[in-house]
Amino acid sequence: MVMDKSFIERRFWHNCTVWLPFQSFAFRDDPNSRLHRMALRLMRPKRRALKSIFYSIVWPIRSVRIASHASKELCAQKREPGISRMRAFCTIWWAMVRHNLSVQSIFRYRLWMPGALRQADDFFQHYELVKLVEWLNSVPEANELQDKIQFEAMARKAGLPAAQIVATIINQSIAFQVPSGFPQQDLFSKANNKYGGEGCQLWRFDRASKTWSNGNGAKNQQELIASLVGESPEASFLIQRSYQNNAFMGKLSSGALCTIRIVTSKLPGKHPKFFRSAVLMPVGGQVVDNFAKGSLAAGIDDTGHLIQATKLADHGAPIDKHPDTGQIIAGLKLEGWEEAVDLALAAHAKITDVPTVGWDVALTPEGTILLEANVGWGGNVLQIPGSRPLGRAFS
Repeated sequence: MVMDKSFIERRFWHNCTVWLPFQSFAFRDDPNSRLHRMALRLMRPKRRALKSIFYSIVWPIRSVRIASHASKELCAQKREPGISRMRAFCTIWWAMVRHNLSVQSIFRYRLWMPGALRQADDFFQHYELVKLVEWLNSVPEANELQDKIQFEAMARKAGLPAAQIVATIINQSIAFQVPSGFPQQDLFSKANNKYGGEGCQLWRFDRASKTWSNGNGAKNQQELIASLVGESPEASFLIQRSYQNNAFMGKLSSGALCTIRIVTSKLPGKHPKFFRSAVLMPVGGQVVDNFAKGSLAAGIDDTGHLIQATKLADHGAPIDKHPDTGQIIAGLKLEGWEEAVDLALAAHAKITDVPTVGWDVALTPEGTILLEANVGWGGNVLQIPGSRPLGRAFS
């Protein structure tokens, strides 16, 4: 029996949103515990004392029902055949009450596995990272960096290789960045201020008809412009050259561009430092390598070797090889990883003083290039593959 989807949506994301005295990080003074408490304060800045008293009574009781349903789901899906429903229930309930983890997080970080709860406090859930990174990066220049059009201009000014914008559409007006209109090659369009691959389209160029198509009919230049303008008159778009993977990265993709997410940090007056990285790999007919929309992701260790691949929907279950190319993933040395990290560090040094940035870097036949800068980088792609908690880097 599979868990009712509406129950998952309403309950499995839930965790307690206030500090409780029996939480494992409530009184500890280590960096991870302080960060967990700060995330809760950022979520509930007012009237925390009254809510803490109320939830101290209600949350353990409420967790019983959620853990009961979740353990039933876990055993029905046979995610781990050797675990009984009672053991699953106790593990989930304890993780919720003691470590304030949602069921989604427990599943994604595979914390039902024997011994896995020992590292529960080292994981930072999505809502925690959203709040903490937003607070950390609350500086004026963060908005400039997040703007894809401004980012490309900043990278070019700093002499760094970046994905080339050929045109922008702002307020239903197009401005070409290159002479003679669109180049006669594949193009890639995306909304300027949207995330997660939303609004992205790949436009294949046909040399015979000199038209572009996204699979829904061929368009000449004017028709393509009209189509993009008509999609969302109030939004701004950018049209870029479409880049290909180099020969090595092509082994890890069904055809679309792979990206390496590299997170760096920078203290005032200091040189930027590397934090963690992961590679995103498109599958099937995807035109973007978005983890939330079904792409594979694999962690990268500090020597540039891939650790393990997984899909978000598979809750961290290991995938040994790429389903389209057959390439073995775990243990593979990522050729060009060092150059990608160097480029991300150079970008952080030359472009911005925003404290922490997630850089999307691509390895192409033309070399290593910057694609985007993510001020609000997500932790799922960095933690779920291989169950690698970010807190290990803080301790």
